[in-house]
Amino acid sequence: MQTAPPIINCGATDFIPSDNWDNVRAAFAGADFVPFVQGWRIEPIAGFAPARAAALWNRSSLLVYAELEDKDIFNAVPAADFNRLAIGHGDVFEVFVQPEGQDAYFEMHLSPNNQQFQLRIPFPYAFRELRATVNDPMELVERFKVKAPLFESRIHQQEGKWEALMAIALDRLCEVRPVEVGAIWKFSFSRYDYTRPEPKPTLSSTSPHQEVNFHRIEEWGELRFV
Repeated sequence: MQTAPPIINCGATDFIPSDNWDNVRAAFAGADFVPFVQGWRIEPIAGFAPARAAALWNRSSLLVYAELEDKDIFNAVPAADFNRLAIGHGDVFEVFVQPEGQDAYFEMHLSPNNQQFQLRIPFPYAFRELRATVNDPMELVERFKVKAPLFESRIHQQEGKWEALMAIALDRLCEVRPVEVGAIWKFSFSRYDYTRPEPKPTLSSTSPHQEVNFHRIEEWGELRFV
């Protein structure tokens, strides 16, 4: 069971996202990959499918690449339904980042259909603290949605696995200071892995969460820009 938050040395790169997946894999070949775990369990649940993810950066983007093993790749929400919450409708890969020096953090979802969803949460535990003042939790979701796209993405599916590539605009994330070498962000990657006909997904994260709550920011890892 993993107990220490992971560290990614996020290297600078000249790689520009493309539809050539051989080039994508080559660009990330030397990157720091972190595995997905179920920190709230002693052993992974039966049916747990391995996954791993890494990050690089260039002048304009944080580049996140994930490889997700999956016996049943699907999500019923089409790509055209931007900012529709799709975690109840099939597989989802999630990226959480909190840039250095700011309270606000971002939550971004990507499905194997290339459907995107994104939130800006104004401070840690905002959902928990504001829930007492809002009757419907979905009202908070609507309040936190980012209307203009934060990232571009690409998906590649094959038998038993899907790959995700996200190019996230750094100038949209950084509200206090721009990224420079030596910056340290908080990060976490997570996933909802559905396998039909099971009604509930298998959850996992790169963070060693002691409870099933991906927003436990104190358990997130460090993204070190090098």
